[in-house]
Amino acid sequence: IKDTMKTLATFESPSLSTVLSHMLKESNNLSSECILKSIGLVEKGAPGDADAGICAIKRELSALGIKEKDYRIVDGSGLSTYNLISPQIIVSVLKAAYDDFTIYPEFVSSLSIGGIDGTLANRFKGTMIENQIRGKTGTLSGVCSLSGYLKTRHGRFLAFSIIFNGFVGSSAPVREAQDEIVRMIFEEM
Repeated sequence: IKDTMKTLATFESPSLSTVLSHMLKESNNLSSECILKSIGLVEKGAPGDADAGICAIKRELSALGIKEKDYRIVDGSGLSTYNLISPQIIVSVLKAAYDDFTIYPEFVSSLSIGGIDGTLANRFKGTMIENQIRGKTGTLSGVCSLSGYLKTRHGRFLAFSIIFNGFVGSSAPVREAQDEIVRMIFEEM
């Protein structure tokens, strides 16, 4: 059969750093799911599935000392309400990424820049925080999060995670509260 098969088309995907940048800056959920399955492909071979990708993520979290009983991951995009994670775990992952020079430069450059681009393009614009925050947002019905890195007014560099959940109605007031918390951290730390 191999001798009779012909290649009809080939496709070269963008680099992983380009895909990650689009995924994180623009909150592209399809890319997130595809990357999870690609991790699964590397982890356990073809065809590459979400369960295998989640196993790989659990192994990495375990290596950071994070216990499986303290979180739940069921998809790659975070769209499922069955996902459970704490700000403390997110900060642990952000700190680990910061400490790993093999991934940190590409990772941080793929995060949205406050007041400049991505999902943070219109947040912190025209303030002292503009260009001082790199982060990832997340919003579902009743859930709103902002996590990332912040360079404070006093020059400290911090990892942070703010997650609100269980609220009813618009996420706009919640985002305003997150931004106010970030402003307080920026001024005080």
